[in-house]
Amino acid sequence: MLFFSPHKSRPVAPSSRRPSAFRPRLEALEDRCLLSAGALDPTFGSGGIVNTGPSGTAYAVALQTDGKIVVAGPPASGGSAGTVARYTPTGALDTSFGNGGSAAVSFFKNQTTNLLAVALDSSGRIVVAGNAYNSRGQDYIGLARLTSSGSLDGSFGNNGEVLIPLSGSELDGVVIQSNGEIIAAGWENTSTGTVLAVLARYNANGSLDTSFGSGGLVQTSLGAAGGASFSAVTLQSDGKIVAGGREWPTSSNSGVLFAVARFNSNGSLDNSFGSGGQVSTSIAGNCSAIWDTGVHGVLVQSNGMIVAAGTVKIGAAWNSNFEVALARYDSSGNLDPTFGSGGVTQTPSSGNANDAALAAALQSDGKIVTAGYHNASTGNSFELERYTTAGALDTTFNGTGIVTTAIGSGAASAYGIAIYPSTDTTGNAGKIVAVGRNANGNFAVARYLPSEPEIGSFTANPNPVTSGSTLTLSASNIADGNAGATITQVSFYYFDGSGNKVTLGNATQTSPGVWTLNLTVNLTAGTYTIYAQAKDSYGVFSNPFALTLTVQ
Repeated sequence: MLFFSPHKSRPVAPSSRRPSAFRPRLEALEDRCLLSAGALDPTFGSGGIVNTGPSGTAYAVALQTDGKIVVAGPPASGGSAGTVARYTPTGALDTSFGNGGSAAVSFFKNQTTNLLAVALDSSGRIVVAGNAYNSRGQDYIGLARLTSSGSLDGSFGNNGEVLIPLSGSELDGVVIQSNGEIIAAGWENTSTGTVLAVLARYNANGSLDTSFGSGGLVQTSLGAAGGASFSAVTLQSDGKIVAGGREWPTSSNSGVLFAVARFNSNGSLDNSFGSGGQVSTSIAGNCSAIWDTGVHGVLVQSNGMIVAAGTVKIGAAWNSNFEVALARYDSSGNLDPTFGSGGVTQTPSSGNANDAALAAALQSDGKIVTAGYHNASTGNSFELERYTTAGALDTTFNGTGIVTTAIGSGAASAYGIAIYPSTDTTGNAGKIVAVGRNANGNFAVARYLPSEPEIGSFTANPNPVTSGSTLTLSASNIADGNAGATITQVSFYYFDGSGNKVTLGNATQTSPGVWTLNLTVNLTAGTYTIYAQAKDSYGVFSNPFALTLTVQ
């Protein structure tokens, strides 16, 4: 069976050419440069982007409670050591970490070490997982733990590292239980050609937990003739383990399915979930196991629903298009009919581009954010997509639900995502961090604003109004979900008969959340649509809020 490793030699997807009061988003009339939810955070790096970090690709990201950002990834082309880097909350490399802000991890001297997942324990130590090869070409899954200062933790495994020989293997996901035990998820490509999904659980000291699976390992084909692999893992509040990836129902390289499995705390499949502990979902177009197809993010929502996010390939041709897809399951493993269409959301790529989701995260309000790439004839970009809790693209996010960010010209792509929790006290609550590589092959980190100002009410007094008299326009109940933001401006305007924007003036704040403008009406008699729009200290604009004004 042909199996393509998504990390050891993952190519970039090929470029191809594709063919009453109300709150409208005025795409045709408004200035295109207005910033909205999904805008890059101007307080981070250079205009929201840091792409001058270590060489290599950032595959995974975790956020410390002090707002610092921990990123891990495999080496750059020609290198051998994996890299862990830490950035300050403003995007500078943290020189108190490792060597000038980054630390090298080599499971074998001068042999390739790929770091593909990262997690933080309750003590602030950093756990990274991935794979390595020794000088004889043998494959290992690997785990390392670093102290908060970036040195290998000598109390963990063998001088900070743990290696397990498995053929053609890697670890792509890692999560830490409340008792400090570590669960890592991945796969192995056996000598017989069968791919097995793998879970490993380690004690806090790095030894395998022999009470889990068989000697600390779970190796399963999930009953599929062609085998299965895991790319993501998370925990339920009851301690059960949920892993996501893909499976092949036949021994060929076609018919790939989204795969989600739930395990009991001892590593046995949870028979109360799906069929024997697993669910397999056929998503239109997910026809072959190449590159980035399958589940890459698995999330448990506060109501116990499980969301699997990933990528499907449309068409059988090797260079056919990729699309982002999500599936949601109830706690019993049934597709949730209230989500998307019958439990599945699939987002067509624009034009002839390729869009992939390679990671996913939950906002505190339950919205789902994916990170990956948008690949078009003009080159690769970071791509983020945000979905409502019902599985629709969230149009409050950049007006479309989709944000693309070019980082240089060329093969930029995001592989990891994290969201600051609502409890964050560093002024970054809710902000979205995506990591990957830039066009020059360096770590790239981008931070996005999650929200925009919201106007709750807009009034005109009097209405109707007589031309030449005084009119009071008031926007009130104005709130902003961007952490640390303040409202700096509220403007009122309309569009004339030629579609030109005519500004009536900027308001003055008269009380908390209330902005008012008094003006003399110089409009001719008629009916006008007047808009109010707020701007915050990040430069982000609200959606326009409109009312109808009658001039007599």
